[in-house]
Amino acid sequence: MSVRDQLSINTNGSETPLLNGTSKLSLKESLTNLPKPLNDFEIALPEEEEAEQEEKKRKQVDDQQDIDEMTVEEKRRAAQEKWKRENQVIQRALPRPGGINTSILRSNLGDFQLTALQTAEEKIKEEMVLLLKQD
Repeated sequence: MSVRDQLSINTNGSETPLLNGTSKLSLKESLTNLPKPLNDFEIALPEEEEAEQEEKKRKQVDDQQDIDEMTVEEKRRAAQEKWKRENQVIQRALPRPGGINTSILRSNLGDFQLTALQTAEEKIKEEMVLLLKQD
């Protein structure tokens, strides 16, 4: 006797209901009643004329004017992509500083120790000068 039977899961005494002869027969009958599969496949190949036309288009040499138009278009796209990568100041044509005053930074004064507030101010000034140089 199996563990499942000891737990009274199967009430009719058999381990699985599919082991009964009637359930097997009913399953076979229902499977035989299914419709037969239809194997109607139609394969369509492109006509030879279309293939020849496409081949002629590939072999056709581009006109110089077409080539020039494509290069101008590629240059325009490249310039537009470069403009999109620029920062907002340049995109909006905002005024930019002409010269950068680096004299606002304190040089290291040897033995003189800066307070925490002064150190923070110096770091902010360094970052500001760096940003101005990059713009």
